[in-house]
Amino acid sequence: MPSVLRTKRQFGGGFGAASSQANANAFNQQFGPQGFGASAANAGAQSFYNQGPGGGFGASAANAASQGFQAGPGGFSGSASQSGSQSYKLPGNRDVSLSYSGGFSVADGKPSVSQGNSISFSG
Repeated sequence: MPSVLRTKRQFGGGFGAASSQANANAFNQQFGPQGFGASAANAGAQSFYNQGPGGGFGASAANAASQGFQAGPGGFSGSASQSGSQSYKLPGNRDVSLSYSGGFSVADGKPSVSQGNSISFSG
């Protein structure tokens, strides 16, 4: 029987990878003589990074969102919001980061809206 010889080849140092992820959720509701309402929230994050002979590359992101309302003898009120961010690590020690946010609310029949964003470069 012929023998089979396999050679194991390994790359030199300088290679690697890592990643992670997390999420969370919450929900609430109530009902009583003063009215009823509900709220919910969510948040998440994830990231990864790879290292190679040409340099490293990675990215991360995080976000959060919430909403809620209340209705009763005093009227209706509610709000919702979201926000998030992302960042990238590029070869050559360069970084890009961006973020955003937005929200809406209504109380006493008056609505309000907000929003914002940013981006930055370094390296």
